Amino acid sequence: MERRTGKASVVGWQRTGLAGKRRVHRSTPWRESPLRDEWSEFRGSGTPCRSGRQRFCQGCRLRGFQWGYSPCSSRNELSRYGLFGRTFAAAFTRFMLPTSSPAPSRAAILLAFASLYIIWGSTYLGIRFAIDSIPPLLMAGTRYALAGLLLYGFMRWRGEPAPTRQGWLTAFIIGTCLLGFGNGGVTLGEQYLPTGLTALLVATVPMFLAVLGWWSGISQRPRPLVAVGLAIGLGGVYLLARTPGASHVAKPGHEALGMGLVLTAALVWAIGSLYSKNHQPAPSPFLSGGMQMLCGGLLMLLVGLLRGDATGFHFSQVTTTSWLAYIYLVTFGSIVGFTAYIWLLRVVEPALAGTYAFVNPVVAVLLGWAFLGEVPGPKMLGGAALITVAVALVVLGGRKRKA
Repeated sequence: MERRTGKASVVGWQRTGLAGKRRVHRSTPWRESPLRDEWSEFRGSGTPCRSGRQRFCQGCRLRGFQWGYSPCSSRNELSRYGLFGRTFAAAFTRFMLPTSSPAPSRAAILLAFASLYIIWGSTYLGIRFAIDSIPPLLMAGTRYALAGLLLYGFMRWRGEPAPTRQGWLTAFIIGTCLLGFGNGGVTLGEQYLPTGLTALLVATVPMFLAVLGWWSGISQRPRPLVAVGLAIGLGGVYLLARTPGASHVAKPGHEALGMGLVLTAALVWAIGSLYSKNHQPAPSPFLSGGMQMLCGGLLMLLVGLLRGDATGFHFSQVTTTSWLAYIYLVTFGSIVGFTAYIWLLRVVEPALAGTYAFVNPVVAVLLGWAFLGEVPGPKMLGGAALITVAVALVVLGGRKRKA
């Protein structure tokens, strides 16, 4: 909605509906204001501000720019946060948020990939140590609720407008699929399965995404090279799933139940991922992520309380190892890993960012062998080799063709 009053004292309402109207460019008449020409062209396009600033001006955010996180430095709105707040916010914005600056260096991208592969690959080991003395859904629920609260609070402190009711509803739906069923099912299934096998079953997510996305019309038909890579990756998962051997599991003897829980979690995760492509709780993906983690974490916590996970549980029973694993999952697994993944989605092609699903099982198998005595046999090594080949094919096939 646009309101012209002779002067550009009020540009209009935010298209996102996340806040009321604000005032920008108050001293310039509307007929002379650059907003008059730029409004129709740039509204909702996500194009950076023409002023060349690294940060986005308040006017850009009002005109619907998707990535207008921080105001122009000329408005000096960060001054109220103090020296530490300005320094920390500027560093976070420069590293994590998209700007009009040149493309990030290859070293930064490689560092983000390394952190994503290692951190998310190690979360399966962290979950195993955490659920040794903490009930599964209580652990997963409080983990994501705490991480979501920290991320949501930080983004609101950075100046992000409050979400709408519709935004919270969208966040609840996505959080239920990705975390409530997705991570909750993985956490429950890992009671009955080795860490490596759990991670390998989660690697079916890209295959569900490719099939369901094509079937629903959300995404295009996979290219032949990508399809071959997915098939080889599925073969590697099947080979690794047939690997016998003793493992450190909380409740042995229910492998079929564990595999069913993890595969269902992977399927619902894929459904939630496809839904999130066209439904965003907020313009900021970091604010959206905090909302999703908060909703999904609270849902898992509620289900855990209803199923009696808190009955007879005392904090004094939690071991030091479980506490350390829990802290690692909150800080690195949820906050650092998630933000690294979101950043990679902006600077690289989605096919490359999604290769974590094939690499994480290899990391989980190696860590399970090193810390839990889950010795990989010939079938496990062969499956790991197939998964590595699948990663290469997905990366090559996922690149966009140059015009």
